[in-house]
Amino acid sequence: MNQEVQHFGLEINWTKTKIRTITDPPPVSGTVQVAGNTVEIVDKFTYLGCQIDCTGTSETEVLRQIAITRDCMKSLDCNIWHSKISTT
Repeated sequence: MNQEVQHFGLEINWTKTKIRTITDPPPVSGTVQVAGNTVEIVDKFTYLGCQIDCTGTSETEVLRQIAITRDCMKSLDCNIWHSKISTT
């Protein structure tokens, strides 16, 4: 990996690098050594704002987005819809 990214002038940030497994059930989280660096093994992580998990389905992400939307609507319900702002 190091050799491939160097062609583009990039470096791997090993502190942010994670390994996600694709097994069912997911193994116990741990660490492995990659190119002399410790990399954490995880069963899920957030990438570009989306939850990625080891099941390979989007169910976890859909439920997470529903929860975020519900929280936003509750906030609007308390602050906007029931405020004393006139419609005129």
